[in-house]
Amino acid sequence: MEKTAEQLRREHIALEGDTHGKNKWAILFTVLVMTFMVCLDSTVVTVALPVMQKELGVGLDRIQLVSSVYLLATCVAMLPFGRLGDVRGKVNVFQL
Repeated sequence: MEKTAEQLRREHIALEGDTHGKNKWAILFTVLVMTFMVCLDSTVVTVALPVMQKELGVGLDRIQLVSSVYLLATCVAMLPFGRLGDVRGKVNVFQL
């Protein structure tokens, strides 16, 4: 027995989740808040650099390493967490 295109579409929606209802606004809000938080984290590191430079007594060339290491750590973490999201589910990893 072959399935019709409508049955296949309904099964696909059941597997992927229906995002055409009120749930899509919650998803959009969550993505926007998380994007804002990433920008805020970067800004906090940048704003804190002069205070860290003064407290640690280092030059501008040395304190810029803090910003570089933060960016590097963020980029390095993307690959394993992206793969973990593929394996375990993006929602579960995001909630973790």
